[in-house]
Amino acid sequence: MRLLFLVGLTVGCGTEEVLPDASFSVTITNKDEDCADLASDMESASWPGVETKADVCSCVDSNGEDCSEDARQSSESLSYDFFLEGNTVAIEVDGQPFASGSFLGCALSYESPVWLEIVDGARVNWQVQSVDVSADTSGACSEDFPGAYHFLGIEEVVIVESDSLDYPVGRTVRKVIHGQRRTIEE
Repeated sequence: MRLLFLVGLTVGCGTEEVLPDASFSVTITNKDEDCADLASDMESASWPGVETKADVCSCVDSNGEDCSEDARQSSESLSYDFFLEGNTVAIEVDGQPFASGSFLGCALSYESPVWLEIVDGARVNWQVQSVDVSADTSGACSEDFPGAYHFLGIEEVVIVESDSLDYPVGRTVRKVIHGQRRTIEE
């Protein structure tokens, strides 16, 4: 009986949810029309290194060849939650640990661990890293963002190991990421 009581206490303790320090609804896309529109917005705001659609959305193999025709175009909407400790940030995507990095002012730099995916029976290991991403957690950076964005930049998905001919090692797919700040509800 005592054992059951202690197990009940252990299970019941420490289940409080930790709220994020900032939260964003984001869309990650490499669809042609979205990339062209966002590249134009970013270029008009003098975003570093952005002059054309290829600067925000592209596919390049390790040998430097363009693989844009092979890259599947997609768009997905997700929730990015930030947990800050000083200049360090841990990012959860839709409530699951995703990446970590640094957050200085509005500049956000992050890298995910290597993820395993099985594609058509073949193992593909990939990793996500940020490129020129900015996030406005409080409204202090609003003049730096074009349009109604609070989160804007580029993510690169890099194939780090693969058994698939369709996903060769070293392939880097760039996608633009954009979104708005969400209210955190307690």
